[in-house]
Amino acid sequence: MSKRLFFNTIKHLKLKQIIFQIIYRGKLNKILIFPLLILKFNRINKNLLWKSHYKNIDSYLKSNTFNFLNIKHKFNKKIDWNFDKNKKLWNYNLNYFDFLNQNNMSNERSLAIISDFSDSYKSISHGHDPYPTSLRIMNLIKYACERQYFEKKFIEIIKSDTLRLTKNIEYHILGNHLLENGFALWFSAVFFQNKSLTKFSKNLITQQLDEQILEDGGHFELSPTYHMIIILRILDCINFIRTNSLKENVFEKFLVNKSAKMKAWLENMTFGDEVVPLINDS
Repeated sequence: MSKRLFFNTIKHLKLKQIIFQIIYRGKLNKILIFPLLILKFNRINKNLLWKSHYKNIDSYLKSNTFNFLNIKHKFNKKIDWNFDKNKKLWNYNLNYFDFLNQNNMSNERSLAIISDFSDSYKSISHGHDPYPTSLRIMNLIKYACERQYFEKKFIEIIKSDTLRLTKNIEYHILGNHLLENGFALWFSAVFFQNKSLTKFSKNLITQQLDEQILEDGGHFELSPTYHMIIILRILDCINFIRTNSLKENVFEKFLVNKSAKMKAWLENMTFGDEVVPLINDS
């Protein structure tokens, strides 16, 4: 990278991003970040429910065949969770576990995939990055609550993912990545009944939504795709609160107000045929 290109890149970064780039690249996060968080996961709230009001698109087809980004790949008996021949983003999608909450996903097939992942967990590479970890946490918790599945190895995945995420929150990237981290940590905090993590994650979500959602209701990255993903996450949180009658009146009201503003922006940006403009990172 030329000095000029390097300068023109970092001049747009916030001081926080530069500081956390240094922390993460120097692996200082293991000792410096969030020492005040009390991260005990001894209790699971097994009374939690999840009611799906939508299903993810079908990315798992059959016989260990996955379809991400319009690219299909069939694994043999064992899934290669580090498979990168279709590029890193394809591998990220594999590790999101969106397929757990797609239509017609049998319990038997889901559990087989979860078991395969659990056996490979320690050797995972890209799938341990904060962004896919965040999405996987939410998908696993939705699955657990909807199907009332709390097998020990399964819970250990959520616990390990959560602990690693708390030490790798994407302050060096910010934007929608940081919001996904916050949503995932809130889901996990409710699931494990962890008060310190609940407070931390709610503050993170609140601060970031106030910063990232503009006065007109648009997301500050001005990507209709990111905008819709964030609305969906907010609605997931509202759904979780209402389905389980959680005592989160202030937080729920805040989320409802943000989603209403974002919905209005999206309606104004959507064409008559219900297609959104593919601008910026869409």
